[in-house]
Amino acid sequence: MPNVGNVLDCATSSSWFSDVDAGEMFLIYILDAELRPYAGVDMSWLFPGKTRIVWERWTRMAMGMRPSPFVTVKLFAWAMEIIKGDHMDPTNLFHWTRVVVNCPGTPEYNPSLPRLYKWNPIALAIACDCKTFVDDLRGIGPTKELLQRATHKVESTMGYLGLQDATRKRRPNSQQPGEWTGSISVALPDTGLFVTVSQKKWDRSRQIISKLLSVYSDCKEDLPDFNLKKL
Repeated sequence: MPNVGNVLDCATSSSWFSDVDAGEMFLIYILDAELRPYAGVDMSWLFPGKTRIVWERWTRMAMGMRPSPFVTVKLFAWAMEIIKGDHMDPTNLFHWTRVVVNCPGTPEYNPSLPRLYKWNPIALAIACDCKTFVDDLRGIGPTKELLQRATHKVESTMGYLGLQDATRKRRPNSQQPGEWTGSISVALPDTGLFVTVSQKKWDRSRQIISKLLSVYSDCKEDLPDFNLKKL
């Protein structure tokens, strides 16, 4: 699954970020016709006088069904290919022509740029991109205007494809956006690009470590009784 590192591959200290949320991620995808006879809901409680069991057939991907995450993420990945379009088209907001390798030790190495990035020769900057984490999308652009237009393309094409955009969850484009995959990206022009962990994730890590230390400090045997899954 993508993480904040995928965002850093497209960002610099002057980058802008946007957030898009795909609404009803599972329910917008149709369940395979061969599986529908085996997926249903018992609705007998609505008809107390009937002796027969009343079933309603389920036709959409659903929470709790084992293939749902894989199927929906795969289908959404296909949708993102359509949304981003042909990267060689100069009118495409996700246009790029070459991949730049920026490795330490090379004469052209620039530590303020990603090690590997896509270059837009028209904008003279790292190309706009959009990363997905299940139903959470993080847009990245070199300027506020380019990012605004790229985000609009993402949302409008989602609507064209029949994918819901949870507009109520939109946040203003920013260089210091909110949490994404448990991390927060902070772009400070002329200073640098930074990543911080969310307060919730930090508090949870501290709680686990505190519990672990407590168990070991109270242990009078060689092997303490500790659930390793919590690690």
